Amino acid sequence: VDLGYGITGQQEGAAGSVYTSWQEGNWYLTVRASNVEGQDGVALAKQVVEYLESASLPAPDEVGQITLDMAASDYKANEVTWQVGSEVYSIHHQDPISALKMAVSTQN
Repeated sequence: VDLGYGITGQQEGAAGSVYTSWQEGNWYLTVRASNVEGQDGVALAKQVVEYLESASLPAPDEVGQITLDMAASDYKANEVTWQVGSEVYSIHHQDPISALKMAVSTQN
């Protein structure tokens, strides 16, 4: 799936959900959308890619993980997790872009 800015994502489906995943630098990102709810995960993935073109996530030691769940509505619906040294950072937010903005704001 073309997500824009030269980034290609992969899609797979399981149990009424479609997962769109891609790699940006040391970050692995996944958007889960519900088929039952008619959600468009590719649209959110493109929005994330566009936002990250002008914002820099912190640099994880190895690989950071971003999981955005359009089908969930609680504060844990969207998670950004990464490790620096012996410390693991994890951000949760109900809104996916707000979760990303919080992660971006942690940089020095």
